[in-house]
Amino acid sequence: MVEKPSEFEFESRKTILTEGDSDSSVFFITSGCVALSKSLPDGRKQIVDLLGPGGVFGIVTCAHSAVMVKTLEPTRIARYPRHVVEASLELKAAIMKSTFDQLQALHQHAVTLGCLTSTERVASFLLAQGSAQNGCSTSGNADQRIAEVLLRLNRSEIADYLGLTTETVARQFVALKHEGIIAYQQPMHITIVDGRRLQKLAGPSASPILETGAERCK
Repeated sequence: MVEKPSEFEFESRKTILTEGDSDSSVFFITSGCVALSKSLPDGRKQIVDLLGPGGVFGIVTCAHSAVMVKTLEPTRIARYPRHVVEASLELKAAIMKSTFDQLQALHQHAVTLGCLTSTERVASFLLAQGSAQNGCSTSGNADQRIAEVLLRLNRSEIADYLGLTTETVARQFVALKHEGIIAYQQPMHITIVDGRRLQKLAGPSASPILETGAERCK
């Protein structure tokens, strides 16, 4: 039987770990969503992944955290000491599944950062959010074209995730709104009005759609 973990609840926008923190635990997300990020000495930051329920972090080869982990919404975490994880086939299987999912998402994200234009990046991000939160393609039949999306990331954080400046992301949102592809009154609450046009703007990355970090944070 697996030893019972320590369980914690965090409010939205709370830091769980910072880079370099000394902690030999492994953390399992039971509900909510977190962002994993790395920073440079000059203050520049890259959000490297988004994890939702079932996600695991703290899998490192040393006793120090390699990333900052911050909640994007109220989140529940189960923390296991490393020696408990190493002795449990069940926990190691869960870690392996989460690791495979993260690797696939990171491969797709590398393509996004290395190959896509700013328009394609923002469009792909919104499609992933719409697909995850509405349980269907946002570019399918007429009943699926309109999707409500609650963003977990603000414009600055989207920029950090997509490798863009905040100004570029803001301009892309304004342009999409002006073209009638999306609509919003509040910056974090987006309506995808025309999923087909949004998919065209996303370019080749929209098909086939691989699960990304943005899709795992439902």
